[in-house]
Amino acid sequence: MAFERHGAALLLKMIDDGVSLGRVLTLGRQTTLLNSRDYRALMARVGVDSVPPMPTFADDVLLAMGGTEVVSMDFSAYEGATLLHDLNDPIGEELRESFDLVFEGGTLEHVFEFPVAIASCMRLLRQGGRLVAVTPANSWCGHGFYQFSPELFFRLLGPDNGFSVVEMYVALSDGRCYRVSDPEALRERVELRGRHPALLLVHARRDEVREVLAQQTFQSDYSSLWNGNVYSVSADAKLPAWARHESLRRLLEKAPAQVMLRAFLQRYRDRRWASLSNRLVYRKVNLKI
Repeated sequence: MAFERHGAALLLKMIDDGVSLGRVLTLGRQTTLLNSRDYRALMARVGVDSVPPMPTFADDVLLAMGGTEVVSMDFSAYEGATLLHDLNDPIGEELRESFDLVFEGGTLEHVFEFPVAIASCMRLLRQGGRLVAVTPANSWCGHGFYQFSPELFFRLLGPDNGFSVVEMYVALSDGRCYRVSDPEALRERVELRGRHPALLLVHARRDEVREVLAQQTFQSDYSSLWNGNVYSVSADAKLPAWARHESLRRLLEKAPAQVMLRAFLQRYRDRRWASLSNRLVYRKVNLKI
């Protein structure tokens, strides 16, 4: 549970876009995991001239960024959380629609009853409130119970539950950041394979107060198939221009070269589609403090 540079950069972008943090709830007490340069840059971005020493926990940083109050929810009081609650259990009625921002900086992957926990996060928000999640997406096996996919949050935080995804990014430990396409809009699964651990950054808005998870959530490609729709980007769209050249097509018509080349192109296409070099799915952005 940490307030690190990717989550901080996303919040700063939201502020630049006109979002007010308001009353904030953090899942767990967020440890300030910024280096001194990023901390000073963040404080300068929000207009703090005389920068205090970097605090252990990020409550004061969130207040400096425009939060009117910061409440932290945790299972235990070991880090001084202000609200004790086990996210494996639903929140009480008295907490519903109480916050303008729910910030999840690395808690949900540790909660076994994930559907209960995410439903509570959604119910905590007022209409117009924002959910921000910074959560493991790739190469974090063993860090928690789960790693999460873009598909999960695009479907959960959709109109059926009164939400919309404002923006979603994949961030790598080296600072690179990519905007992620919605699998439903793309009509293809959004996958990611790579050597570097990746975080998923999610910013969603509660557009309408309605009961969340009142109906089952399904993966978009299966929903499309069950409705009798073809749900696939053409194979050619997954290849670069050189691999779609007419001379290569003619060669593929000749045996035995066609067998080897088709197998090669299939492997190449699959690797390319699930990589950050796939510009249909991932668009590089400058999301920094």
